[in-house]
Parts: sequence; structure tokens; C-alpha cells
Amino acid sequence: MKKYFTPVVFLFCIAYFVLSGCTNNTFQQPVSLRQIKFEFFTDQDFSNETGNIIIEPSISAGNVILWDSVFAPMAIKDIPKIDRMISFEKIMRNNANLKVGFKYAIENVGMSWHYEQMLSTEKTKTVSFNFK
Repeated sequence: MKKYFTPVVFLFCIAYFVLSGCTNNTFQQPVSLRQIKFEFFTDQDFSNETGNIIIEPSISAGNVILWDSVFAPMAIKDIPKIDRMISFEKIMRNNANLKVGFKYAIENVGMSWHYEQMLSTEKTKTVSFNFK
């Protein structure tokens, strides 16, 4: 019995040190849910504008795009007034400072954007873009 005692204790010690080194003792802040509301509308009269516009809402952290989408092209004259605004919400699990907003392209004109910062301490944000 004594001849097995030393190797068993040795293997137990090796297993203990290997397994104890696998635990992560660093404290990580829990990731919270954050609500971002997007609103797109105009208060201008574009009834004579026949060009098209493409709207792309997005959420990014630094140079990393976390979420983006694209609306179907619409005529500029069809951009809704505030009482019929395009509105939707996105829930994110991220504690970083975020850049939230819209990029848009007008046919035969060019591209532009409207972005706002959402600080890491903010739990809700409304990005309201009044197209002018």
C-alpha cells in the first residue's frame, strides 16, 4: 500500500495546481441592457423633391459596428412628418460608449450623417433626426 501512496499524492498535487490555475478571479462588470430609440422625420416641405434617399441606422463602439440596417430607398417627398415619423427601438447588451445615428445617401447628390454619442452610463437614448 505504501508504494502507491507517493504517486497518488503526487498526481493529486499536480491535478490541484493545474485546476486551481484555471479559475478566473478577475471581477467583470455585468453587461446591462440598453435601449436605443431611433426617430426619423422632417418638418420641411419636400413635395417637389423627386430624388431618392437611402437611410442607414447604425450603432457602433469605436471603429466596430455592432448593429446596422438599411431602409428601402424612398422618395425625398415621402419622408414622413413628425406625426407619422419612422420610429423603432433596438436593445443592446454593451457597456461601452456608443455612436448611434443615421447615415444617408441622396441619389445624385452624396452622403451625409447624423450621429450622437451614448455614454456608457446611459441606459436609454433617443436619436431623433429631423431631416432638413
